[in-house]
Amino acid sequence: KLAQKLGVCGRIRNASGVVTVVATANRALLDYFADAIQKDPPPGAVIESVLRQDIPYEAYEDFQIAESQESEQVESSPLLPQDLAVCEECVKEMSDPANPRHKYPFISCTACGPRYSIIRKLPYDRCNTSMSVFGMCESCEREYTAEWDIRRHAQTISCRHCGPALSYMHYEDGSRWKAVHDPDAALARAADVLKNHGVAAVKDIGGFHLACSPFDAQASAALRRLKGRDKKPFAVMFENAEQAEFYCFLDSQEKKLLESSSRPVVLARKKDNGHQPALAWEVGTDSPYVGVMLYSNPLQLLLLQACGPLVMTSANPSGTPIMTDNQQLLDWLENCGGTDVGVLLHDRDILTPLDDSVFSIVNGRTQVIRRSRGIVPQPVAVSRLPQKENEAGGSFVKAKSAVFAAGADMKGVFAYAFGQSIYLSQYFGDLDQADIYKCYRREIKRMADLFGFEADTFACDLHPGYLSHRLAMEMSNGCCMEIQHHHAHAASVIAEHGLSGKTLAVIFDGTGLGTDGTVWGSEFLICEGAGFSRAGHLDRSVLMGGDENARNADNILYGYLASLAEDGVFVKTDGIECVDKQKAEIIQKAVRHRINTITSTSMGRLFDAVSALLDICHYSGYEGQAAMELEYMASRAQKAYPLSIPIHRVHDGLAGRLDVMFSELADGIRAGTGKEELAAGFIEAVAEFTVDMCSRLMAEEAAGQVALSGGCFQNRILLEKVISGLEADGIRVYINEKVPAGDGGIALGQAYLAMMQKA
Repeated sequence: KLAQKLGVCGRIRNASGVVTVVATANRALLDYFADAIQKDPPPGAVIESVLRQDIPYEAYEDFQIAESQESEQVESSPLLPQDLAVCEECVKEMSDPANPRHKYPFISCTACGPRYSIIRKLPYDRCNTSMSVFGMCESCEREYTAEWDIRRHAQTISCRHCGPALSYMHYEDGSRWKAVHDPDAALARAADVLKNHGVAAVKDIGGFHLACSPFDAQASAALRRLKGRDKKPFAVMFENAEQAEFYCFLDSQEKKLLESSSRPVVLARKKDNGHQPALAWEVGTDSPYVGVMLYSNPLQLLLLQACGPLVMTSANPSGTPIMTDNQQLLDWLENCGGTDVGVLLHDRDILTPLDDSVFSIVNGRTQVIRRSRGIVPQPVAVSRLPQKENEAGGSFVKAKSAVFAAGADMKGVFAYAFGQSIYLSQYFGDLDQADIYKCYRREIKRMADLFGFEADTFACDLHPGYLSHRLAMEMSNGCCMEIQHHHAHAASVIAEHGLSGKTLAVIFDGTGLGTDGTVWGSEFLICEGAGFSRAGHLDRSVLMGGDENARNADNILYGYLASLAEDGVFVKTDGIECVDKQKAEIIQKAVRHRINTITSTSMGRLFDAVSALLDICHYSGYEGQAAMELEYMASRAQKAYPLSIPIHRVHDGLAGRLDVMFSELADGIRAGTGKEELAAGFIEAVAEFTVDMCSRLMAEEAAGQVALSGGCFQNRILLEKVISGLEADGIRVYINEKVPAGDGGIALGQAYLAMMQKA
């Protein structure tokens, strides 16, 4: 459109995910044309980089959209389009009773609609997507070729006559599923279920969601039973940010995130303003935050207009991948007793499963909790690496020789990297779940095939027991870089921000194998180049090992108390009702005799232990539950009880002592201090310990900046206090803003370090 407006001749072509333009005009007009594309790109477009070249003159009579092709003379890191939320223009058309696409649930144009979730291979053309089975009708064909139409060359163009269609499934006579094929009737039936205490499964862009009214305690409880999800909060979908503001506080950054084309879930602070109807407790449980999201596709908007706000959570039992296949969903509902669920589905295949992305805003910074739909497969650009130049002098390389990074087993995410780009997969979940591991392996091959990656360098976590480690070793024939877990966390922040020189990285999480064979998790690392040294941590404690003990906060607590007792520190727990003396003695014996124990410096386990001691959470039914409920309790405090974690010097640096903090905490409990005040005091003590440790180490090590990462820094209170404390001391602080601070960001750090070593 721009070329035609300016009178520039030539052609534009999609070449394996890279847009190439040949343009002829006078020099001034060509410069204006190129600058205008960068300053005002089309809606939904992201321009990563531009390479300009003078080429031999060729005469063109006009400006054309040329047929896509596999590759061109100049190749660069390929880009696949991510799924884009339905645009305002399509919403306007869908809302117009006189428009042919009025209330059409699959309306899209060049600026919106599914992309990555439906693509089979590059280039992104209709024939290479799951839309290929839907032939265009004459009307859509005219729009597809019309010069000024918003659907000119829109690969997902369709209408009621030629595109995907809705159907509704319900269980009849206790014996079989029966279909309603009329699209309008199907939508109406699903809306009726949602408005009458029911649960509906809805097929969306990246997979099925389970939906219900967020004001209906009965329906929300039924949804929890169906998913086997006890207390983890659900996200709520609203029609617009103004509607969401009845139930939560939203600042300008949170609104911008909500309304962006990726349409993620945004964690916002709940309002307690007595607004009616109120969100049911069963939706958000005890969390002070509500996961807010806006519709991302036309079908969701139609349901919201019919029903009002809706709970939207992935359709899967907890610990399994989001479901994408129609029959798979029906079989699951039948097997788990969910035949009372209404099912709203369609006949367009989903080729890549994608959960909703999740974000929060902390201290004015964007924090990624989960990176998936609407963002994947956009790469993370890294700038502190050597570049290989092509003959034309550009910094582009062919998408062939790549680095593969396997990530970690918790919150599995893998990555491919080459050139200056690192491509992370979508979030999968815990790889020790068979279905999730199968999906993870399948998507490794799928991404390689889509982008043309040929991995010749491999990286994985140091832990030999991780499934991701074993797979990377298998893929590399045993020639794989083993990267320490917390070093990878640190590198993920360094890569994002292009940091150079010495960086003090503070990594707090639950577990990660250290280079000394013990379990690390409260690490202060001095990072420079591709290397690191360990400069500080919490005191080592002997805790019970194994996955079950990692979930049992009581066993963790008793391990800490037993470990302190071995050092001659006996924390007085008399009068603390939640402490089971008999169980504590059993754990003490196991610690004394080193039966099924580990040596740990984990900050995540310390949070779990304190949660149990304060009688907040004794067992984590989902990852991080004990620590999260401790944070929820602290968020309600009016003041913090004074606690301390003193620092002393040990053989490998500085360490935080836990004896004082546990003794002070026990004293506070016996004195009748409220849980809120004690929980807040603990988090504040951790923050003060962190700031103090950083100040000392930066003076000793001459580090230039601090990087914060690891799952514990998804605790908003802790992160805010640490950032504020460090910045008050004039220290530059960096956090993960493009990938999760938890294990979902590990693959970025692994890939970056492998690229550094490879270069």
